[in-house]
Amino acid sequence: MRRKRENDAVAGNLSRGIYAIKKNIFCSILAGMVLLGLVYLFSVFWMYRQQDAARYQEWKETVDEIYSDRLSQAEKNLRSLLLVLGANPVLQQQFMAGDREMLLKTSRSLEQSLRQDYHITHFYFHSPDRINFLRVHQPERHGDRIDRLT
Repeated sequence: MRRKRENDAVAGNLSRGIYAIKKNIFCSILAGMVLLGLVYLFSVFWMYRQQDAARYQEWKETVDEIYSDRLSQAEKNLRSLLLVLGANPVLQQQFMAGDREMLLKTSRSLEQSLRQDYHITHFYFHSPDRINFLRVHQPERHGDRIDRLT
């Protein structure tokens, strides 16, 4: 009987030892899997951020290019307009003569075209010292100094 108890004790110790080894192996494998899972999640998050940054950069470059193109086109349009206005002797003569009423009549259709085609809402005639001679968009207001730059 004693031997049987000893054998049972040895078997129990062996069983507990095997259980402890299995437990350690299982815990190690589980810890490794959790670590791999965390590395995977971090990698996915990092790749997403990289792709997002690349998409943002592409979008920004596209918007910058479109903005520059439109600004350049608007500049060309305004330069052409200034050349036309500067070369219009009728407007120049009426302005130099100080004939506000005739200048308003002559420039009214031009102001409407500018509003419609170029979305220009303010059309001024003013002297070199920035005193307003005529606001085509508000003809009743004149004689004040224009200090703001637009």
